[in-house]
Amino acid sequence: MILDLDSGRYYSFDDTALAIWDLLQTPRTLAQLVEILTDTYEVSPEQCSGDVDRFFNQLLAKGLVRQAA
Repeated sequence: MILDLDSGRYYSFDDTALAIWDLLQTPRTLAQLVEILTDTYEVSPEQCSGDVDRFFNQLLAKGLVRQAA
C-alpha cells in the first residue's frame, strides 16, 4: 500500500504491481522492466510489456511517478 501525500489517497497493489513498483525505485526502461519480470513470472514479453505499460500509465495519470527526461 502506498500513500499519495498530495491527495491523501491510499493505493494498494497486488503482488505483481508491487514488484513493478519496487523495480521503479531504480530508473529503468520499459524493456528492462519487461526482461526482469519475464525472467521472474511465467508471462510472454508481449503480455508483460502491455501490462507494464498500462500500469505505468495509470501511475503517471495519478501523479505517482514521472518519466525521466
